[in-house]
Amino acid sequence: MRAEPAVDLATLYRLRDIIGDGETFEELIHIFLRDAPERLGKLEQAVQLGDLPAFRAAAHNLKGMSGQLAANRLEAECAPLQSADSLLDLPEIGGRVALLRQELEDA
Repeated sequence: MRAEPAVDLATLYRLRDIIGDGETFEELIHIFLRDAPERLGKLEQAVQLGDLPAFRAAAHNLKGMSGQLAANRLEAECAPLQSADSLLDLPEIGGRVALLRQELEDA
């Protein structure tokens, strides 16, 4: 288990305070919980298809979603994937995607 929490709660609470509307904040959380697994599925599909542009786009989208809601570990794992040079090293890429799935579950 990593020392850094999956979600930076202090940052997340500041976001809630900035938004000022508990209902809107909860909706953002629900959108993340609904959409992040779909984005991860697109990432996995891109690996299976060998589609590097789709892989990069999915990693970028997941990174952005994660960063907005202070899921810092997931964001950090996505960062290098959004600029991957190739999908040739599929065992490593597959391992990274599996790690993303774990980080998403932890978030």
